[in-house]
Amino acid sequence: MSSLTFCLVKRYLPHDEVLPSAIPEFVTSGLGDQTYTQYKFKKELTNTPLTWEKSKSWNFGLDASVLNGRVDVSAEYYITNTDGVIWNQAIPVTNGGYSSTEMYTMYNNIAETRNHGFELTAIGRPFTAKKKGDFEWTTTVTFSVNKNEVISLGDGAADFIANGTNTNDARTKWLHIGDMYIMRMAEIYLLAAETEQMLGNGSKAAEYLNVLRKRAARSTATESQWKLASATEDDIFDEYAREMAGEFSRWALLKRHNAFETRLEKYNKRAAKSFKPYHYNRPISAEFLSTILNSEEYGDNGYGQTSNSGIENFK
Repeated sequence: MSSLTFCLVKRYLPHDEVLPSAIPEFVTSGLGDQTYTQYKFKKELTNTPLTWEKSKSWNFGLDASVLNGRVDVSAEYYITNTDGVIWNQAIPVTNGGYSSTEMYTMYNNIAETRNHGFELTAIGRPFTAKKKGDFEWTTTVTFSVNKNEVISLGDGAADFIANGTNTNDARTKWLHIGDMYIMRMAEIYLLAAETEQMLGNGSKAAEYLNVLRKRAARSTATESQWKLASATEDDIFDEYAREMAGEFSRWALLKRHNAFETRLEKYNKRAAKSFKPYHYNRPISAEFLSTILNSEEYGDNGYGQTSNSGIENFK
């Protein structure tokens, strides 16, 4: 009978505390003490209480070998807590603005984050070579899981994240760091409704729109106030306007339907007067055109910076 041996190779418990250099220059105090006049008109306001981000890391690990070295196991749990996460917050416009289109900003310590995970590696050797040239077989299996999350947003910091967008999701922790929206469920319903309407299935298009209209309706609204029996193209456009106000997908919608003129004429007659056909294409900056040698060939989508629009062959 073969013997069973267990050999504990090592165990470890390291700990680190890191202070990253995440604070840009000149955001904790002014410039020098010169007697002559000196200033810099900065978009970022000074924040004297600003401190370093502090990260504390722990690793718990275990390496083991069993069955006379035929099986090696390595397991590790790690956790990093970061306090004082730095974010460049927009300052409310009631305090003035950096320009007509930009607000002042200030770097603040606003959050605590936690990154933790577990890694497991097992190496098995079902067959080992007793002499050179013998058959041998090694198998490696790995498993890992990681979670990176915001665990605290304090002192009203959530009101400033992403310059005013709703941050309840981050506050309630169901969004993890690194998550991003690809598309919202509402957009799927809108695309489905648009497709059915273009195919002539107005009633089916209305079914998709009604899902969104029911969700958006006031609790006191009756079904007859929000429910559509059949959806027209204008119904599709109107629902896009409510769900995707200010978003690029609305511009793409009106472009693929060649509907800028009709929508502007209906809802913004002043803008309709200055609308030109080339406005269907996004402008190309003059600064970019000035940096390339073939700007005339490249074209500017019809905005007058070059004699060639660059879109003649794509009309």
